[in-house]
Amino acid sequence: MKGAHNQRTLSPVERAAAVYDREPCARTFREDLEAHLLNGYVFSTPETFLMGRVVQRDADPALIVDPWHRFEAGDCWMVYLSAGCILRDVPRLMPFPLPWLAWERGNKLRFWRTERVLGEIRERKLLHAPSGNRSVTVCGCSIFPRTGPARG
Repeated sequence: MKGAHNQRTLSPVERAAAVYDREPCARTFREDLEAHLLNGYVFSTPETFLMGRVVQRDADPALIVDPWHRFEAGDCWMVYLSAGCILRDVPRLMPFPLPWLAWERGNKLRFWRTERVLGEIRERKLLHAPSGNRSVTVCGCSIFPRTGPARG
């Protein structure tokens, strides 16, 4: 069946790659994937896809969002691109704890205290929620209001 393939649900990595077809991006998905394989972390399972790396929260924002820039040390996980049930998987995907998480929403870099994010996840019982077909892309996150990030 030729049409059956087109009707199947896309995997998280396919949904993540599709962002590059929908939005203007400085590089291709493969280039950003390579940057994260060399300078950060890539997690890909049937339910979740995430590219991220350690950054320094007070660095130049252009360096924070540049996946080719490698920080010697950092205090923040930069979630560059994600898809799937990322919120449920945040605690187990962090290779080691850092005090901050960052992502872009609407091309604006936002920082959140890791404990606040984990608290929201626990409060909303997302840790044990079924994955479904939710998608969080381009560093977006749906658990916080669009009014702005916590700074303190």
